[in-house]
Amino acid sequence: MIGTKRVAAITGSAGGLGAAIAGKLAADGLAVAVIDLKDGSETVAAIRGAGGQAEFFQCDMTDPQAVERLAPAIA
Repeated sequence: MIGTKRVAAITGSAGGLGAAIAGKLAADGLAVAVIDLKDGSETVAAIRGAGGQAEFFQCDMTDPQAVERLAPAIA
């Protein structure tokens, strides 16, 4: 996803508390993987608009196979 930069993977970050956590970590200089079943494009846009780095990954965290596919995509 980001290369050598530290990446924070935040589940449930399409809105609410998860989005706030993602925004704070991005403001602290981490790249953020926005992970949710819902569309996380607004969270990504807010982070990028503030100069941060973020990418959205749609994933059902209750599905072990989906989580296995997610990990290499974020790295």
